[in-house]
Amino acid sequence: MNKWLETLPENHIEKFVINGLKPFLKKFKYSLGFSTNDFIKYFKTWAFDYIKGRKLEFVLCAHDGGDEEYDWYRHNISMDDWSDLYSIWRTVGFFDDSSVDISWFVWKCISLHASGQHQIMLDNNNLVDEEDYWIYEDSQAYGGDRRTY
Repeated sequence: MNKWLETLPENHIEKFVINGLKPFLKKFKYSLGFSTNDFIKYFKTWAFDYIKGRKLEFVLCAHDGGDEEYDWYRHNISMDDWSDLYSIWRTVGFFDDSSVDISWFVWKCISLHASGQHQIMLDNNNLVDEEDYWIYEDSQAYGGDRRTY
């Protein structure tokens, strides 16, 4: 891995995380759930394995979110948004593969409790629940006397 890191501009990954990814996530109201140093360490391992064609599953997760939270995350940060981030930080050996997708890895590293976007999702769900409470369901198409003479 050290040889690969030496091919990148000096501290490229560290700069990407601090000056690229963290502000990117902040823009979408998400926060990392690991310290910057731990995340950089995890990210270097993930990126190196990705370059080598080994797609290892990152088993550590910073939250206990499920499918609903993940769908919300994917809805709020589109693949075009990720592609724009990649294009800014692309260099030989880093984001130079058009099929790269770090969104799943980053999803595992998000702190939902510290992310404003998660609170927006919860508030939205509460609003929907309150609206559902007021839905009037009438099983009859018409009320009253419908005799024809």
